[in-house]
Parts: sequence; C-alpha cells; structure tokens
Amino acid sequence: GGLRRRPRQYTRLPLSSSSASPPASRDGRRRSRSLRLASVSSRGRRAARLCGLALCGLSLLAWLAARTFAYFLPPLSYGLVQSLIWRSVRREVLTTPGLHWRGPWQRLLLVPSTRQTFSWAGADALP
Repeated sequence: GGLRRRPRQYTRLPLSSSSASPPASRDGRRRSRSLRLASVSSRGRRAARLCGLALCGLSLLAWLAARTFAYFLPPLSYGLVQSLIWRSVRREVLTTPGLHWRGPWQRLLLVPSTRQTFSWAGADALP
C-alpha cells in the first residue's frame, strides 16, 4: 500500500481506492488539511513570536547604544567631557547645542552659560 505523510506521523492507505467509501476519504482529507493548517499556523505563531522577541532585543540594544555613545547638549550651556577612568576633563569646551558623540567611558559635565563669576578682591584692587 501507499503511505501518506501527515505531520510527524504516517498512516497506511488502503490498497485499492474502491474499498474506501467516498465520504470517509473526503473526511480524512479534510482532517489532514486541518492538521496541516494547524501545524503551519503554530509554526507561524512561533516565528512571529521569535521575530517580535528579536525586534524587542534589537530595539533595546539600539537604545542602550544611543544612551552610551551619544549625549545631548541643551541650549544656553557649555559641555565638558570627563573620562570616567582617569577622572580628567578634556581641554576643549562644547558650545554648540545638539547631539554629540562620545566614547563609552566618558560623561558630559554641563555648565550653564548664563552664570557669571564675579571676583571682589578688595577696594585697592579696583581702578
């Protein structure tokens, strides 16, 4: 006899097609179609879950990279870049507002540009 393959199992078909009644064979075909559709839809659901999980993971990774390697300098402020390893501050001062890129072990120190420092040395130091 012939073998007809269903998902994960084999069923033996009758040797002659006249021995099987037509309604039973139609029902059998319907059942095999529904089994195939169910297995495809469960595979599709698994694939959709996997794609959704991968998309969430990539989004999280992109967000972490943006938080780690970029910083935003607001208007009316100066920026100083400090190394988190050596605790030293670069000599250059960032004055343009907007997005700036940095290394992974650096942070931005914000200094308001509207603040001014006054020094009152004494009465005899004034002109």
